Amino acid sequence: MNGNTNYDWLLAHEMSHMWWGNCVTERFWTDVWLSESFATYSEAIWMESYGQAEYLNYVVNNIMKPYLYSGELFPIVEPETPAQLWSATTYEKGASVLHMLRMIMGDTAFFTGYETYFASHSYTTALTTDFIEHMEAQYGDLSWFFDQWVYGEGYPIYDISTDWVQLGSDWQLTINIGQTQTVSNFFTMPVEFHVEGTGADSVITFLNDTQNQEEIFIIPFEPTTVEFDPDSRILSTAVMGVEEHTYPPQGGVGTMYLGPNPATLSSTINWQGTWNMELQIRIYDLSGRIVRKRVLEPSSRNLDLAGIPAGTYLVDAIAPGNVRQTARLVILAN
Repeated sequence: MNGNTNYDWLLAHEMSHMWWGNCVTERFWTDVWLSESFATYSEAIWMESYGQAEYLNYVVNNIMKPYLYSGELFPIVEPETPAQLWSATTYEKGASVLHMLRMIMGDTAFFTGYETYFASHSYTTALTTDFIEHMEAQYGDLSWFFDQWVYGEGYPIYDISTDWVQLGSDWQLTINIGQTQTVSNFFTMPVEFHVEGTGADSVITFLNDTQNQEEIFIIPFEPTTVEFDPDSRILSTAVMGVEEHTYPPQGGVGTMYLGPNPATLSSTINWQGTWNMELQIRIYDLSGRIVRKRVLEPSSRNLDLAGIPAGTYLVDAIAPGNVRQTARLVILAN
């Protein structure tokens, strides 16, 4: 405890494990998201105590973007390797799923489902299907949502165009929306557009359930801008700026881990799917200071740690396509 709030997110995460992980425990490791995604989303719920803007800012910048940067494209449930258990998919994508589910269900149904799920499985174990049953009891069929977001892989990449023409005293707005992601999933989701004009605005919502979908709306004012997903309700590249967009390789990449860890003089980066890529490496101490920068050629994955004092560090690796992951490294005295 040092008098500042820099690590409130971490306290919220770890304290929430008293409910998600300790009191309600996943029956199998393959459902570990029932602990870690819930704890990660608890960070955002804590931030919501400061206001809605702080909540959305945290969801976008601390939950959605780290997953999108990761390049991971595998399902949340049934991870195939130990590294996938403790991945951005398990933590940040899963938390994004809870955020999206809340946006669809509404606060009352969402948190009631949360409460009944917790009450039914306290001091025992649970499966993903148990959680789904409790949420569906409050809302209705959600198989379409969980099939694509939890049992499926990846996220949507939207291709959107808009046009408007005057129609008498009104204006006809045409919205075309498609999805261009390389994964096999098509993501059926309610989508929102904020239409702004001089002295007037409106929010348009419809279900995007077909590829290359066209929707036409009549509005009583001339639009000046049309913004997609203004409240960041969907995990997609739309939450990123143009320069932030990621382009993971076909099939995505695995979860980066370091070994040995703890280490003394050297450690090795293990990052499936990037073996033939150049990596930009930065090692940060916990104050955010860069202590070492390196470029690793495809033939080299060794991290030289000589001269770095003992302590805990963050290793940030950037691959081509703006794919980026971070892993913690403990350096021991030698």
